[in-house]
Amino acid sequence: MARFATPEDISRAVAFLADPEQSGFVNAHVLSVDGGWYGDGSWESLRRRKQGL
Repeated sequence: MARFATPEDISRAVAFLADPEQSGFVNAHVLSVDGGWYGDGSWESLRRRKQGL
């Protein structure tokens, strides 16, 4: 995604998990709401770009 999450990004995930009709069959799972950064490992490059390095 090449951006940091917004509060709306996080709130949508929370709303999904809080709605039993939407997520009632989801259990024992970590929902990573990070735009793919964990899998890509690009946190350092994004941090440097934001700092102008």
